[in-house]
Amino acid sequence: MLLASQSLSDLCLRVYFSQTYSDAEFIIVNVALYAEDPTTALILEVVLVRKSFGSPPDTLTEYQWYYSMCQANIETALAGLPLCMKASHDLTLALFFAATYAVDILNPSLSWNLVGMASQHARTLGFHTRSVGTRDLSNTLNSKGLLFWAIYVLERFLCLRLGRTSSLQDDDVTLAPPQASMAGESALAYFGNTVMVASLAGRIYEQLYCAGALGLPANARRVRVATLSQELNDLIEASHTIRDNWIRHAVDHNDRETAIHTAMTGDVQRFSMLTLIHRATPPHSLETTISKERITTARHALEKHQAMIRNLHLKDSIFLTSYITWSTLFVPFVPFIALFCHVIETGNEEDLARMQIFVTSLESACPSSRAIAKHHRLIQVFHRVVLRYKACRDATSLSQEESLSLRSEMDTQLHALGLQASVASSPPPPIGRGIGEASVVGAWSGCGGGTAAAAAAAAADADAIDPGYSAASGVDPWKQPSLQLGEWFSFSQSMMDLADEDEWFL
Repeated sequence: MLLASQSLSDLCLRVYFSQTYSDAEFIIVNVALYAEDPTTALILEVVLVRKSFGSPPDTLTEYQWYYSMCQANIETALAGLPLCMKASHDLTLALFFAATYAVDILNPSLSWNLVGMASQHARTLGFHTRSVGTRDLSNTLNSKGLLFWAIYVLERFLCLRLGRTSSLQDDDVTLAPPQASMAGESALAYFGNTVMVASLAGRIYEQLYCAGALGLPANARRVRVATLSQELNDLIEASHTIRDNWIRHAVDHNDRETAIHTAMTGDVQRFSMLTLIHRATPPHSLETTISKERITTARHALEKHQAMIRNLHLKDSIFLTSYITWSTLFVPFVPFIALFCHVIETGNEEDLARMQIFVTSLESACPSSRAIAKHHRLIQVFHRVVLRYKACRDATSLSQEESLSLRSEMDTQLHALGLQASVASSPPPPIGRGIGEASVVGAWSGCGGGTAAAAAAAAADADAIDPGYSAASGVDPWKQPSLQLGEWFSFSQSMMDLADEDEWFL
């Protein structure tokens, strides 16, 4: 659908049996052969077919070798691309494919650079205009229009993932979003819904987490949270309607499974985004800093994730890596951190169990992806921290030696995450004021102190306090550096970036 005037098989013949192909064509072919998306990964499909028919291990090893060769070809071709290139449809498609490959290998910064170049070429060629991106000036998208919206979706989700503002201005786009003209085009209708979700993803950062948004009054931020959450809830409801129509009009079993797989993956992304929206709600007081809506959506996201693993039998599946990459790591997976903070504040046993289930669900993908293995080890540390914190909190008769031992163990784990104690001189305030820095100091003091624990909770969930609230000390909590929402968002990005680095271990 995204190729201009030739089929993928024609491109494969040209690349592998002639000397007259371009760098762009070479990248397109190798990404199509490599891609972890089962609808476009030709070698992956062959491996699955061979497995289903019980092919010898040597044959499967051979195809896996081809798979690795395509990956090496992609990286070699990208390394040799010149900085200044003449815009063309093939080059724009190649850059977009390369950006999706960068997401597959969990390198969002590289993906951002590549999709930015693809976006520039698409706008230079006019793909964002109705005159170029549609057939005969209608609302029916051609390959150029579809390619533009694919670039748009990837770029906007990366804005949220990396904390950046978009270079694509909606006011400059005259192209209508994808829409279905008949019942059998439910996949296109779902893509149109995804375009709207991607647009909202870009606005989440711009309206809630960028420097300008953080400087707004609390009431203005609450209005923005309410508006964005309602819009996303409407899009979630619309996506379910599209999903039902897609399943109802599926042409075969594979089409039906694709509809279910796509919709469930989308639900995980959407509920994660909804959690991030509610995360930005300024509390009215210091009684609690975690809203009911935020915890509810976080639980929904983890339930959707578990249903995806269980219902589609993704455990030990070759598709598990692709699902984890594009659903829980492509956008900030805030639900896990939200439950981390909630368990520290309330000691909720059910949420602790949900965290354990999520940690376990990633284990099967670790052998096939070094990047996912690093993310898995990172969330394991968070899980160990909350387990030890809860054990300390529940213990009422620890000796001083045991308390010091627990404190030392927890501090070691927190320092391994890069979290440093910052409130060593602060006296412990009363327990029960939420998971802000102060509350954790108070809770931890019952086991002998532990300022690194306070720093961890402050960094992991330093909620924005209503500027109208006045503490007994007369200090405006909103102005305290450790309690700023912007620092929390930066912390979340830093944790993800830490796991994305090539050289990282715990």
